[in-house]
Amino acid sequence: MKKFMVTIAGTILIIVTSLMTGCNQPLSEPATKTPPLNSISGHVYDERDGAPIKNALVQVEQTGILNPPGMPVEAGSPVPVLPVYNPLRVEGKTTADGSYAITDLPSGYYYSVTVTAARYNKYLERIVVADNSSITKDFTLYKVSSISGHVYRAEDGKPLAGAEIQVWPAFVSPYRATTAADSSYTVDALRDGLWTVRAGAPGYVPKTYDGATGTYDWEITFGVATQYGADTPNIDFILERGGSITGQIYEPDGVTPAKGTLVTYVQTSGIKTPELFKTDLPQPYPPSVEADASGRYTLAALLTGTYELQAVRYTDGATSSTAQVSVVIGQNTIQDFILGK
Repeated sequence: MKKFMVTIAGTILIIVTSLMTGCNQPLSEPATKTPPLNSISGHVYDERDGAPIKNALVQVEQTGILNPPGMPVEAGSPVPVLPVYNPLRVEGKTTADGSYAITDLPSGYYYSVTVTAARYNKYLERIVVADNSSITKDFTLYKVSSISGHVYRAEDGKPLAGAEIQVWPAFVSPYRATTAADSSYTVDALRDGLWTVRAGAPGYVPKTYDGATGTYDWEITFGVATQYGADTPNIDFILERGGSITGQIYEPDGVTPAKGTLVTYVQTSGIKTPELFKTDLPQPYPPSVEADASGRYTLAALLTGTYELQAVRYTDGATSSTAQVSVVIGQNTIQDFILGK
């Protein structure tokens, strides 16, 4: 009986010793959970500091069928992709550590993955999910910056609603915004850096921001600085109503309104009237404005100076004589044309 008890006690001692020994061993890393097959998972991080982004929205949509069944594919030829007529759309949000998982995705499809988050840019990527795929994909987003301000009328200092704001450089065209009823605007989705800001409105001469209320000289560029994820406020403009030229284009009889015509114009003196947006793409020269069906035309938002105009109809080559027209800012000048035979 005594021997039995010793054995039991020894056994207990061995077990306890084993447990204590195990406690002194370094803890192993927890096993990483593997997402189910046919899934897209990963993390979303801040581009600047690498911090995880919580509550980022990850949207996944089928965009094409890869190598549809029964469709033969010749060696070396492109893999056929067919459109999806009732595409699967699923979405999920990232957790506190920035992780996400979109599971139970059918195989053999192209998927469009869109990632968005408040005050961050939008990210879009195309991913193929083949049979038994567990795809890991991380995304980085940058915090967008913005530029804001107001636009006022020079004649009375009142807010100018409906003015267009353009910010560039951009990839193809400028970033744009329109002033609200109180003349306020915000141009969003910008990266941090230096930007050129311009403002214009129908009948008003465009201005480029110069650190004050704007300048007519578009060669003078004042770089408006944006900071990462922040707004640059108080980029304001005061716009003046420009001068204008209006008139009627007639057929050779001097009575019948001409159809299908336009007016070419070139400024020959005065401060050059700026364009709202100067593009690098080739532009027609001389510039022109189309007349309406009744032969009426309007040139607006012009600075004080002299302009050379001519009426043209390209379908039959008919032209008028040229006219030198003086313009004063804020005033309208009438100039009619008669096409030659």
